[in-house]
Amino acid sequence: MGNLALEVRYALRERVVIASLVLAFAMASYAVITGKLEVDEQRSEISTLVRETESDQDHVLGQQPDAGGAAYYVHHVTYQPPSALAFAALGSRGELPWQHRVRMLALEGQIYETDAGNPALSRLGRLDFAFLTSVLLPLILILLLYDLDGRERRDGRYELLSATSASKGSPFFVKAGARTLLLFAASATPFAVMAAFVSAPLGPSLVVAAVVALHLCFWLVICRLVAVRFTQASSSATVLLAGWLLFSMAVPAAARIVVESSVPVPAGGELLLAQREAVNDAWDLPKADTMEPFVASHPEWRDHAEVTQPFEWKWYYAFQQMGDEFVASESAQLRAGITRRDNLMGVAALLSPPLATERWLTRLAATDRAHHQRYIQCVRGFHAALREFHYPMLFGASEYSPEKMAGLPKYQPCDE
Repeated sequence: MGNLALEVRYALRERVVIASLVLAFAMASYAVITGKLEVDEQRSEISTLVRETESDQDHVLGQQPDAGGAAYYVHHVTYQPPSALAFAALGSRGELPWQHRVRMLALEGQIYETDAGNPALSRLGRLDFAFLTSVLLPLILILLLYDLDGRERRDGRYELLSATSASKGSPFFVKAGARTLLLFAASATPFAVMAAFVSAPLGPSLVVAAVVALHLCFWLVICRLVAVRFTQASSSATVLLAGWLLFSMAVPAAARIVVESSVPVPAGGELLLAQREAVNDAWDLPKADTMEPFVASHPEWRDHAEVTQPFEWKWYYAFQQMGDEFVASESAQLRAGITRRDNLMGVAALLSPPLATERWLTRLAATDRAHHQRYIQCVRGFHAALREFHYPMLFGASEYSPEKMAGLPKYQPCDE
């Protein structure tokens, strides 16, 4: 420990080290501050949507004379609130919708009509703390360590240091470890301050710090292995940069291409169109073509399913329900395919520590694909509760009244 402390003091006398630490600290501060601002904006948007939706519901319900109109005109907002650590890894919240406005109509189309992100941003990444840790910090560490041995050789101290050390290479490993420790402190300090400021849970916050430390340790080992093998600084830098490109860019990109080609999934847009076509076609079909399959899947409404008028609300909502059931198989394939792809990318992360680091951080921040899928399932559960609430009044099993509408389900985010 004494040698490490001594090397830390020596390192802090070098301008390149100070400049690198300042750069890392500035980027980490920018990342966590902008992440916090983004999370605050999302929370503010959620509060506004909930408040305005409740006001709109009160206004609309006061004007509806029957159950069908109340179900049709009332909108509901669903949302996935950001976690306390979302400021560090925005993950899917920057690519996929985390809030929807839904009605008692066919649901699948309402989910996938907003299921579009920014593909360019998805490819390039965004400067949040996860991107900084997984992609940029290794570059700074390479800058600090690639010429550690070569400089001692040029200054004529290499043989002396090697001869007086306990084992060949150990003094340089301590030097490299000191610089790695300083880089970790410079990058983790802004995160720790922000985590304390937002009252993030201590356990997950410590795990985030451990993930950052382990990732830097991986690159420390890589840098030392390359420095021992290649004595020329230019050769060492070239090999290290090639390794950074391989682990940070090439492997994740190749894995994504392989996974997406090997696990095809239905496109959300195609599913949306198929469902809307099924719903629109129902207008021109005999009523029995809708009500018979509806009753087959919902036998509890068999005694209330007769349609005697050209238009009845129960028929209308029945074919909305059948529109969802028409694409149920494709929707299940899409969900299973997304899960399968995500699992395979987890396997690919074993070959790419930067990818593994990013996946760990988004998982800890509850912004990974798995958490987004849970949110979508929560939306489906809420929509099912809406149907369960409205169907008795729509099918005539109970009378519509404003008093009953006071029990209208309110969306609550699902527990993770």
